[in-house]
Amino acid sequence: IRNKTFPAKQIISVKEWKTVFSHAKRILKKGIEKRGTSISDWRDLYGCKGENQNELKAYGREGKCCLMCGGTICRIKQGGRSTFYCPDCQQ
Repeated sequence: IRNKTFPAKQIISVKEWKTVFSHAKRILKKGIEKRGTSISDWRDLYGCKGENQNELKAYGREGKCCLMCGGTICRIKQGGRSTFYCPDCQQ
């Protein structure tokens, strides 16, 4: 939800690409600092759960209210994987 770009959009502008790339770098860095995302049974090298799952704004929230705007979180499949997004925030 941070970059407001619809996740299945086929073509994005250079400006949108730069925004997505910038957010991705920041999100990956934060995920590493928080030792990963433990959704179910994932543990790090030392057997500890990560803490990044507490930062997720859309993942696993299908049908629930968007934390940013109150819209409804939707799920689509991309490459066999689930992508969660807010159709109001991400167009």
